[in-house]
Amino acid sequence: LLARTYGGSQAVLGENKNLTDFVLTASVSPQTSYRVGLFARGNYNNSYGYYFLINGNRDNRWQIIKYGRKGWSTPTEIIQGDIGNDVFQSDKEYWLRVEARGNTLEFFLSFDNETYLKLGELRDTEFRSGGVGIALLDGGWALFDNIMVKKL
Repeated sequence: LLARTYGGSQAVLGENKNLTDFVLTASVSPQTSYRVGLFARGNYNNSYGYYFLINGNRDNRWQIIKYGRKGWSTPTEIIQGDIGNDVFQSDKEYWLRVEARGNTLEFFLSFDNETYLKLGELRDTEFRSGGVGIALLDGGWALFDNIMVKKL
């Protein structure tokens, strides 16, 4: 799936609009230096939901943010980090996974779709259900593949 945006955009996978507990996994290959990733417990009409993003080609940062009734996560609420000395590259795939159970969401990254590293955990009750899909922020484009949703 090729996704492109000129601002910020998210898309919910058609039949998965009201999930509560699930595992969402997808591979992403960032083609530009803009943030791309997964959209969880989201509403594409108002953009509310949780975003798991990698910063894009030639960058090494990732972040977990929320857009809700009070707006975007404040800087102190953002969960973020980097992958060390490596950088994301446009010719490689990276696997992102979100596991949602109750008010807990866990976020994982893999370089080989076998070994997953837990990057963060979020406990929040604002959104207990919603759609799952992909997200692109700031502009740019990315390739998404191997999108899988497992209801728990």
